[in-house]
Amino acid sequence: MPAFFNEYTQIPRSVRGLDGAPEWPRLRALVGNIQDARVLDLGCGLGWFSRWARKHGAAQSVYGFDISENMLARAREMTGPEYEAVIYERADLEELELHPEIFDFAYSSLALHYLPTEALRRILAQLFGALTPGGRFVFSIEHPVLTAPADAFWKRDEEGRVFWPLNQYWKEGLRVTYWLAPGVRKYHRTVETYLSLLLEAGFVLTAFKESWDNMDFNPKLEEKADSHRPYFLLIAVQKPK
Repeated sequence: MPAFFNEYTQIPRSVRGLDGAPEWPRLRALVGNIQDARVLDLGCGLGWFSRWARKHGAAQSVYGFDISENMLARAREMTGPEYEAVIYERADLEELELHPEIFDFAYSSLALHYLPTEALRRILAQLFGALTPGGRFVFSIEHPVLTAPADAFWKRDEEGRVFWPLNQYWKEGLRVTYWLAPGVRKYHRTVETYLSLLLEAGFVLTAFKESWDNMDFNPKLEEKADSHRPYFLLIAVQKPK
């Protein structure tokens, strides 16, 4: 989708990288120490986390996978020779095969809600096997309150107060929506389903966050604000040692 890619490269998190993502400080705390770790970045996009993991996290190596050749081409352009241990590969996460116990840490930012549930179940099983004992996985997804509505746009009541509609929460499955471009396909799942899939794969939950640093929890009722509703889920899990 060229239109989507063009729009995506203009948003703050694409232009400014991790500094343009308001949830990054909270995610950074969940990532913790990855020095000398072999890192996997699922849905690496423009490669911002992959480069950060090598330069600032002192990771031993980083493998970034993404299905978009446009994203990967831009990521490679932005990855200079000082990042020689960062490798990008094209892969469909619905079909990705991973070798056993080759990564110490895995990360994914806002990618897994693009996978159907059975594909997510499969990649979580692959990931569990690919992590070494004690290996960790930190990821973010769009919050199910955000993905659930059939008409996912801000509304106003008769008194002019802004609210976010919530319907079809229990109806999991495909949502075709307008986000930066028409026809974007996402998959809605409940919070229960996400946690159940992680536990089913064998992971132990270590952190579960719906907020981040400096979030305004008192938005004006007449103004649109992400803090009127949860926007992301930030989750950390670990493979038992």
